Amino acid sequence: MKKVAIVGLGWLGMPLAMSLAARGWQVTGSKTTLDGVEAARMSGIESYPLRLEPELVCEADDLDALLDVDALVITLPARRSGPGEDFYLQAMQELVDSALAYRIPRIIFTSSTSVYGDAQGVVKENTPRNPVTASGRTLKELEDWLHNLPGTSV
Repeated sequence: MKKVAIVGLGWLGMPLAMSLAARGWQVTGSKTTLDGVEAARMSGIESYPLRLEPELVCEADDLDALLDVDALVITLPARRSGPGEDFYLQAMQELVDSALAYRIPRIIFTSSTSVYGDAQGVVKENTPRNPVTASGRTLKELEDWLHNLPGTSV
């Protein structure tokens, strides 16, 4: 059975988890609060508490269970406010570095159209990225970092 972890069981991650589980995938995920973990478990999704500060804050056994998968999907949005633009970037890099250490063969990151800024009309992957917001600039920087990882295929 294929196993997938979804970091960020929110408005995007939870429906994705439910859809994959319905298709026969073994799905695990993360939430930042114990209440969120319990809610996910009540929905049939094995979940573990995980906070990014920006280092990963969780129990070692929970991290092992979360990252022992065939694919990792990261659905955490860039913060619009908080400790600064570098915080999100550092947290995502920490998470991806951990996934690579666990030798997860597929890492999927959900970005945002904010990397395209004020682009009008149809936007495609080859549309020049010109973010105008702090979160868009952070996501563009993270996308660039991910593209430059060895063995990356986009």
